[in-house]
Amino acid sequence: MTVKRDYLEAECRAAVAEPRKQNAFKRLHLNVWTRQSEVWIPVEWWKACPRLPDSMAGLPVAGGLDLSSTTDLTAFVLVFRLPPTTPDAPKVEVAELDEKGAPVKKVLSVNYDLAVIPYLWMPEDRLHERSKEDGIDYGVWVRAGHLRTTPGSVVDYDFIFRTIVDEIAPRWRLKQIGYDPWNAMQFALQLEKAGFEPVEVRQGPRTLSAPCKVLHALTKARRVHHDGNQAMTWCVANAAVKEDENENLRPVKTSPRKRIDGVVAAVTALSRLMVLPDRPASPYAYRGVRTVG
Repeated sequence: MTVKRDYLEAECRAAVAEPRKQNAFKRLHLNVWTRQSEVWIPVEWWKACPRLPDSMAGLPVAGGLDLSSTTDLTAFVLVFRLPPTTPDAPKVEVAELDEKGAPVKKVLSVNYDLAVIPYLWMPEDRLHERSKEDGIDYGVWVRAGHLRTTPGSVVDYDFIFRTIVDEIAPRWRLKQIGYDPWNAMQFALQLEKAGFEPVEVRQGPRTLSAPCKVLHALTKARRVHHDGNQAMTWCVANAAVKEDENENLRPVKTSPRKRIDGVVAAVTALSRLMVLPDRPASPYAYRGVRTVG
């Protein structure tokens, strides 16, 4: 079969526009050997994004939780919906299922910006060991405030729970938290008892594809605001995507030793933020009715 010029040119334009398609284009059409992992969000895009706005009080916000195994990186990420900084809304094509379960392509016009605030933890007593294994000086990030530690040699879920409940949530009036059911069912029950709304988010392409594509489009448009957290930037640099036959995406690691927990938590949070109403909830939904006197 002969590849026609117009088809090749269209594929080339798509590869230039979408970094995740570049490896396939090089392998299939240019006979260039590449790594199997596809680039998803170039780290240069992420670093070029603006910093957080001065105030985000009252904005819609959702949390995303990615609990690690006992000794790895654990992430809790907040994602806020911001008013758009430019009138040009990126278009994102997503696949949804119709009533018969068949995929139907739909174009979303993303008329908002995002703000991303990550919280990342590692066990304190394993920090040096993990630094040697991963070739990353995690201690530098801890001292700079980009990475937190939990006491002991394994991830202390109770410590993280108390940090979310006592420190993070009250500041942002957080209510809804998405979580991966694989390793967080007990944690979700604790969150529910504490008054939050934990929502199970399956970590498959049908669930994560739309938020993956929205995060990619808004990062490319420089409409994702963040605090420059270096550990989060590292997670972004480590993230690839796996695509199914319907062009649904889910984040994967570029290699087994890399860590993408911050990205997974952000995508999980965004999956919930995308369905939250624009109008912020009444403060009474968070603290109940108070009486004075």
